[in-house]
Amino acid sequence: MEKIEFNLHFSVKMFYFILLSLLIVTVCSLNLRNSTTYKNLQVDSFGDYTSIDCTPGTITNACSYRGVCGTNNTCFCNNDYITYPPNSEYGCNYKQKSGLTAFLLQFFLGGLGVAEFYLGNNDLGAGQLCLLVGGIIFSLIVACFFFCVCKSEDKLELSVMSWISLIFLSVFIWWIYDLVYIGKGWRLDGNGASISPL
Repeated sequence: MEKIEFNLHFSVKMFYFILLSLLIVTVCSLNLRNSTTYKNLQVDSFGDYTSIDCTPGTITNACSYRGVCGTNNTCFCNNDYITYPPNSEYGCNYKQKSGLTAFLLQFFLGGLGVAEFYLGNNDLGAGQLCLLVGGIIFSLIVACFFFCVCKSEDKLELSVMSWISLIFLSVFIWWIYDLVYIGKGWRLDGNGASISPL
């Protein structure tokens, strides 16, 4: 009978884990903005272009002195600068967030939401931080509850380890998800602009 109860509890916990994972993926997907909107502006590794009134081959205020005027009234921006929003009066006016920095922050400190805070996606960063810290606090509350109610160390240890495992697995899934999105350059910064490529 005890084995059946354990399997039932484990099944319920797995159901909650799957539900939580789907919720996390849904929230992340809803917060991702359309990343292809500005990708069509990319010309080459030197930057992007937009329609600006300037003389070809010159470095002028029209390109914010961060790029060169090209043919057909376009600005070819220096590295890490883009024209954002695309209908701006001046070209090359926005410094992109570094994709490499965001990737490294996500790789080493992703569970704490540091990469999202760096990119200006404070809602996602706060969500990651709350999931980790809130999950640990919730696990401690569950541990205290089982210790006070059950007074059995076997059930306490199993319960606490199950909850902590589910929380860290959820954080790990979100970490992998963001690592791929940042690594591929699909993640946008807090203003909706693309990040620089790795």
